[in-house]
Amino acid sequence: MEVLLFLSVLLFSLRETLACSCLPAHGQDIYCRSDFILVATVKAEKNIYGRHDTNNELPMSNVDFVSGAFDTRIPIERHYRVRVHRTFKGNLNKDYQRALKKYLYTGGSDAACGVMLKHRKTYLLSGTIRNNQLWINRCGWVQEYKTLNLHQKKFLKFKYKHNCDCKVTTCFGTYCPGARRLFRRDFCKYQPNWTQDCYQRHGQCVRKEGVCQWKKNNQFKVCLKQNEEPFPWMKRHLLPIGPEVPPETSNESNGHSSPNFPGYQEP
Repeated sequence: MEVLLFLSVLLFSLRETLACSCLPAHGQDIYCRSDFILVATVKAEKNIYGRHDTNNELPMSNVDFVSGAFDTRIPIERHYRVRVHRTFKGNLNKDYQRALKKYLYTGGSDAACGVMLKHRKTYLLSGTIRNNQLWINRCGWVQEYKTLNLHQKKFLKFKYKHNCDCKVTTCFGTYCPGARRLFRRDFCKYQPNWTQDCYQRHGQCVRKEGVCQWKKNNQFKVCLKQNEEPFPWMKRHLLPIGPEVPPETSNESNGHSSPNFPGYQEP
């Protein structure tokens, strides 16, 4: 049942069925796997239709393949000239500011995971650095900055960077595709809520007593209560941290019981 739910969400998230597909991700996970996180206002936009377009106003980047039968009405890339106000992540020193902080690059269509930004709007944006260029895509963090709450801004500025050893993995019921190779103590479960996402707006995954778990705060608690969701910080039995301890064997069951960790539910 959980696998069917996962596939339904994946299909629903596809605007076009050509190339781009993204699972919902928590802000902490996006922060930790991104090369940069910045706040920028869009000043201008330029569509790039071919590698040798001499009318491009912005520097061209390398394009791996452009077919002769390619529909020129669909751009292969979209370049944005922006004004960067602040950087939450990324060692963009003065030597890089002129080269990197002037333009953002993205795919030219939804199928290429391209991002559509509005003129004069200010966004929080995450992405990767490729060939000394800042690239953004739909699978990253693209959100109008004014819609962030105080918790999210605080997490971006102070908290996320200290908790990247804890993985936030997206789950659908008991199906967690990103947690198969992780120890239970090293990740927090994140199940997206399409109406009021308490974990996205108020949650951060931290390591406490050697175990990754969601940190409690008042707004997080109130939001979960309104959604009638269980609290993830309820006290549970924890294994001692250190060398592996052999599980206790019961003469009655001839087996062992698996402990429950915060951020994990037994299937």
